[in-house]
Amino acid sequence: MCKRYALKVFVSVLLVGIGIMTGSVVLAAECGKVAADLNPFVIKNADMPSPDDVKNATCGGTIATTIIARPRTLNPVTLTDVPSLNMTDRMHEFLLHGSVDEPTPGMAEAFEVKAVGDKGQSVTFTIRKGLKFANGDPVTAEDVRFTYENLIYPKDIATSTRDVIACGDGKLPAIKVDSVNKITFTCSVTTRTFVAFIGGNEILNKKKVLQLAPNVEKTPKDFNTALGLTTPPAQLEGIGAGPFILTKIDPASVAEFKRNPNFWEVDEKGNKLPYIDGYRILIAPTQGQETALAQFRNGQTDWLAPRPEDIALRGRDKVRANDFHLKIETEVSVRIQFTKDNAPIGPEIAVKNNRVKFVDMTVRPKAVIEKMEFRGDTDSSPEIVSAPANANDVRIVFSKKTKVTALYTHNSRVVKSEALGEVDNIVFDIAKGSQRGANCTPGGRVEFTLNTNVGNTLREEMIKAIAEDANKKLGLNIKAEPKDFAALVDQLIAGDYEAILIGLTGGIVPEGGANVYTCNGNLHFYNVDCPKRPTEIASRVDELYRRASATLKTDEARKIWDEVQLLIGEDQPLIQLVVANALFAYRIDMLKNHGRNPFATQDTLYCVNGKCRGG
Repeated sequence: MCKRYALKVFVSVLLVGIGIMTGSVVLAAECGKVAADLNPFVIKNADMPSPDDVKNATCGGTIATTIIARPRTLNPVTLTDVPSLNMTDRMHEFLLHGSVDEPTPGMAEAFEVKAVGDKGQSVTFTIRKGLKFANGDPVTAEDVRFTYENLIYPKDIATSTRDVIACGDGKLPAIKVDSVNKITFTCSVTTRTFVAFIGGNEILNKKKVLQLAPNVEKTPKDFNTALGLTTPPAQLEGIGAGPFILTKIDPASVAEFKRNPNFWEVDEKGNKLPYIDGYRILIAPTQGQETALAQFRNGQTDWLAPRPEDIALRGRDKVRANDFHLKIETEVSVRIQFTKDNAPIGPEIAVKNNRVKFVDMTVRPKAVIEKMEFRGDTDSSPEIVSAPANANDVRIVFSKKTKVTALYTHNSRVVKSEALGEVDNIVFDIAKGSQRGANCTPGGRVEFTLNTNVGNTLREEMIKAIAEDANKKLGLNIKAEPKDFAALVDQLIAGDYEAILIGLTGGIVPEGGANVYTCNGNLHFYNVDCPKRPTEIASRVDELYRRASATLKTDEARKIWDEVQLLIGEDQPLIQLVVANALFAYRIDMLKNHGRNPFATQDTLYCVNGKCRGG
């Protein structure tokens, strides 16, 4: 099914890695019907995640799962992390569904694209007839205009959305409300992703937002702190038009959602969606993955993203081996991030089959991969994004907060860096495991702290392996220190850290990385001062991003994106470590029509006979 993924999946966001609710059990024929004045979005059987499964769909029940970090906000415009996205995606919807190349109707029942001049484009959205927010308020073109002009466009509001919807000339699209249910966006210089990215943002209820942030039209910055975790769920009801309504949230333990009675999707038989009555998200911010596994095994949750080591438990659990199924769900990149002052110097670029692969600048890949290899009856394993020419080489970068600002390369040569200025005779002897130079005291040790999110045992093992390997090989003093994910993200965005191992997730199009790689990007966290003091490479990357985004022919754009990749590879603001295969485990006798992604298919998945583990 291609209907679900919209802009928040394309934009890069930061990745993490007990009671029971009850729900009624009814037949699919009793799912209810939509209002007579609504033109619903009809999901045909052929477009369902599993056309065979949906033939036996039943309504009722509450799905339960576990996430391993606290959300930071309930604001879909300003969020930067996946746990927050896990909350807002239940409550909100988009004008368009589909993919970048093939957008399809969503909240908009139709959209019309026209050429404007030689290089421009406009898109007119027609709001679905009878469409309502969750509280029954009608959705109008004014709500769409307000969402963009008052919540996304103002520079005082911190949002990644603004980074990716800009026109090819860098300006934001002009907006015109044509009627109560029609609105037009226009770019004088269009981009390849213009229609999909404009149509792929959550539309908020203007009336509700003004109740929560009354002065936002005059002082936009007020919206940065609106829709916080302390906002009573009752005040948020109707903020969006998504399939669920938030009913309870404790950021340290649980979030609960109920079915939106005004949701506007149906199956081809006319049954109102979603099939399930509710969604329950257990939150385990400290013992994350261990807690998530225990909750899945003891029957509290319906699905799990297991670690490699968890696979072997299939054979040891009391349930039959085929009672839960494991599938590879997607790929997630894991990176090590240093602060703005420690951009690595002079990396090697490996080119294979005309594809650039960045060289791992940090530790022997084996030291990291050993901690992530799958143990069980599957041949799937994490892939090494890159590897040094010599597997024994160790390369480390340092920030100005440490005692040394330099990079050692295995050729035992003095390194110079434009970013850091001349480096005064800093040499690290890998064989002796020591360092000497003008900026080092005799016998002194280079020190810095390497953080990652606590509760993600894979990442905790990775930073431990990095520290142990570098300390042993180079005589360094790297302190591996897991921290609460929400606090970690706060530090990352503020630039208040020495080194962080983090994951980024997003879409497959490079335009979606504008919020990370462009100088003014909302997640340009490796140099938060870039807008004031851009480097030569940062300015060049910005220029290339604008050119590539405005290039409509794929082959021509690809050449520009290749140059962007080479520049980022040379500068190494992010040290790519691994691309890990993410797994998905679920009860095959219970959970159906989920497409191995129950968060994305929340409107179409169901439990057999309406009996879910969450109730």
